[in-house]
Amino acid sequence: MKRLDVTAAAFLTAIVVFLFCFASDSLAQETPATFTGRVVDVAGNPVPDLPVCIGPVEMRSMLGPNGLWGATDYLLLRRARTDAAGRFSITGIPPEPAYFRALPGNIEARFPSDAVERLMSLMMAAITTSEQERGTIGEVMERLPRMQPDDFEPDVEVVSIQMHGFTFYPRDDFDKDRLTIAFGLQPGGHVENVIVTVQPRMRIRGRIVFKDGTPLVNARVSLPLRYTLASGKGSGSSGREPLTDSDGHFVYYLDERDDAAFYTLSVAYQGLEAVGEPVLLEPGGRYDGLVLRFDSEPTAPEPSPSQRWAEIFDMPIESQTPLTDASDAGESSDASSTPPPPSTHESREVWIGNPANGHAYKKIYCETRDEALAQATAENAYLLTLNDEAEQQWIAAVFGSECYWIGLRRAQNSTEWQWDSGEPLTYENWLPDDFFDESVDASERLAAIMTFSDGKWYAVGTDSIVLRLTRMALIEKEINP
Repeated sequence: MKRLDVTAAAFLTAIVVFLFCFASDSLAQETPATFTGRVVDVAGNPVPDLPVCIGPVEMRSMLGPNGLWGATDYLLLRRARTDAAGRFSITGIPPEPAYFRALPGNIEARFPSDAVERLMSLMMAAITTSEQERGTIGEVMERLPRMQPDDFEPDVEVVSIQMHGFTFYPRDDFDKDRLTIAFGLQPGGHVENVIVTVQPRMRIRGRIVFKDGTPLVNARVSLPLRYTLASGKGSGSSGREPLTDSDGHFVYYLDERDDAAFYTLSVAYQGLEAVGEPVLLEPGGRYDGLVLRFDSEPTAPEPSPSQRWAEIFDMPIESQTPLTDASDAGESSDASSTPPPPSTHESREVWIGNPANGHAYKKIYCETRDEALAQATAENAYLLTLNDEAEQQWIAAVFGSECYWIGLRRAQNSTEWQWDSGEPLTYENWLPDDFFDESVDASERLAAIMTFSDGKWYAVGTDSIVLRLTRMALIEKEINP
């Protein structure tokens, strides 16, 4: 994995842009949503003291599998930590496509809550300051601890979310490494009694020491990995750049495989190298006893992230939580009790679940309605059906008011409109037939689109002028048919 190097100026510019958008969105949303419930393991036991968050799907899709590149993105998350009974409450959620995930147990040692608040204030101030003042802020930014995707890797993965009587599973729509459970909340909605089920991730946990046993603490290291399937029928390599903790421990999270494999980790740091013994792991396995030893005297220790934040913002230093196994309560549970994820699909968009009706929705790209129908059929779905105003408002909040094909049509020489899904037409939201100054007679318009005019519908024909703006469709399916 290539380390992300960002200059202070570029970093400052990026974070100001993100926060400006974030601030604008927050001010525009008068009624943010809340999301409360419990986190349990696959055996139903509560998972205490687990940091969790909700983040925007768009940010995740732009930034890759982890969804987080560093401080800029972490500021945009809505966060909470479970109590002794596994309960959590996340508030202030914008009504937009979002995903739920866990965070590392020691995230606040690496990025303390006080640092988040102070950095947010600093960056918001930068939006309105002069060029010279921004230069001063840029100097502060240069001193910030550099965080990378590996710093946000959680020890558990979410395998299902139950809400409003429906169960949502991760959808591996296009990339196994980007499993996510996405959903959208109504403006001002309150989703309660959610049950989030998690399971431990496959990993190797180890410790890096010098020849006298002194640990390498608070250091960013390079960890190349080689693996060979136990069957001898495959091999490969990858790499990460984690930060060791105050005892020299690190965690390397592995991609799930269908077969047992031998994993060999090596480490490189400031010209020093060491190679560990091969570790044999079954699918889903975890190994916590690896030691990587440098044949050299100790180097000067690096300051901890908490120390760096304290130096910058004059904050009290928080003790760093060791990389422990607090979430391993369900590790011995029968893996067969975890529901399998649904089958793969072709679209590169994410399915968004609606907790109010147990349906999932997705935006697709298409040139024609027939193409949209073909894509919907390939995914065992249908073009969007809108049954009431609440569903219409949810769609607008999650997908915005754009020109989308929807599943409303009528037969030639018929005045009756009908949904492709076969459901009755119980709700209507039409624009006037002459809204777009059409030359196509209303009697020749046999299909409908949802428009950018507050999401209202408009009847179109094959030569309608608005078709040139319609290159997307919304498709729908039941989550638990």
